[in-house]
Amino acid sequence: MKGETNLKIQVSLFGDYSNITPTEEIIKNCISAFFQHGMLPSGNVQEMDPNTNRLEPRLSLQSMRNGVSVNFLSNRIDFLVMPVPNSPGAAVTSELFFDQVNQITSSLTTVLGITFNRIGFVSEKFLAPMSTEKLEELRKKFITEAFTLFPDKSVTEWNVRNVVADHFDKNIDQEVNVIYNISKVKVQFGDSNGVREFETLHLTTDINTPLEKRVTASLATLSDFLQQSLDRERAIYKGLTAVAYD
Repeated sequence: MKGETNLKIQVSLFGDYSNITPTEEIIKNCISAFFQHGMLPSGNVQEMDPNTNRLEPRLSLQSMRNGVSVNFLSNRIDFLVMPVPNSPGAAVTSELFFDQVNQITSSLTTVLGITFNRIGFVSEKFLAPMSTEKLEELRKKFITEAFTLFPDKSVTEWNVRNVVADHFDKNIDQEVNVIYNISKVKVQFGDSNGVREFETLHLTTDINTPLEKRVTASLATLSDFLQQSLDRERAIYKGLTAVAYD
C-alpha cells in the first residue's frame, strides 16, 4: 500500500563459522566465486570474541548492485538488505532477495564448505501513516479493554506479540516458530523531501526453526523454508492490514 515503508529483510543460517575469517586466502577465493554475483568480500565487520574480550574482524560480502550484504559471525551467517526508499536496496523484493540467498548459499557450500543446523527469517516494515484516533481504535481491537488499567490516561506506546507453533512440510517437516509483533511507533523518516514525522504501526515477522530441532543442511531445505516463510509472512500481513486499513 502507498505510504508503507519496507525496512528490513534478513535470512540467517546458524552453525559453526568461527573458522571463516577474512584471511588473504579466503578473500581471494571469495573474489573469484562471488564477483559473478556482484559481491565483493571485506573484513569490515567486527564481532566481540568472548575468549579474548576483543573485537575481531569477520568476513563480509557486500553487493555492488543492490545493497545486499552477507555477514559471517562465529555462529551465524546473516543475509541482509534494507529496502528503504532512495537506497541501493529499495527495489529488492522478498522474492528477489530469496533467489539471491539461494544462489549465494550454493556458492558458499562449494567455496567455504558451510553447513547449517537452523534457519531464520526476519522482516520489518512500517505501515502507512495513521492518525492518533485511528491508532487508538486499533489498540482497542488488538488489546482487550480489561488491560486498560488507567482508562483516564493516554496510552502512548503499546505492542502485541504472538508466537505460533506452525508446521512446515516438504524438506523441513517439523515445527517452526512463527512470531509476529505489532507496535505503535512514532517515526522520524528522512527522504528526498526532507524529514517526515508520523505515527503508525511497526510490523515485525520472525520465523525460525527451534533451537532444539535441527534441520538437514541442504539447498532444498533452505529453499522450502524460505518459500513457506514467505507464505506465512503474507498471511500475517493480509490479516493485519485487513484490520488496520479497514
